[in-house]
Amino acid sequence: MSKSFGAAKTIVSDLIEYRLEMAKKFGGDITVNPKSEDLESVVKAETDGNGVDLVIVTAPRIEAYKAGLNICRKGGKLCIFAPTRPGEYLQISPKDFFFSEIQIIPSYSTSHLETRTALEHIKFGRLKVRELITHRFGLVDVAKAFRTALENKESLKVIILNR
Repeated sequence: MSKSFGAAKTIVSDLIEYRLEMAKKFGGDITVNPKSEDLESVVKAETDGNGVDLVIVTAPRIEAYKAGLNICRKGGKLCIFAPTRPGEYLQISPKDFFFSEIQIIPSYSTSHLETRTALEHIKFGRLKVRELITHRFGLVDVAKAFRTALENKESLKVIILNR
């Protein structure tokens, strides 16, 4: 979806190889598993040392927040779409934060405007949501569906159907 909004290059980082393979399938240009590659080095090499314009953090981990800050360019944006555990804190130097001019934007949900835009992307085929669904379960298998979403390393979206 980032490409439809004008992104020239998309770099995806994840700890799970299956998700990285799927990211490539869905248009990701570069994938990085931080267990085997240094994300910051890859990003710096791909951006002439500048960092990226926009970082979207969807992992509820302090390490992901720190990595996001480290790869964001001066004046870039760090969008947070996952909270950390209660009592966890991100330590940021006010001096470094000030001079980096990075904007940190949390997002708990979307407004009707973003929802409408997403639905239009789905309607006109710019976002292939059916391909994101890796598992389908009936109502009788709700527990199995939740377990799959939580534990299966080869799942993206798990849905429960009323059947």
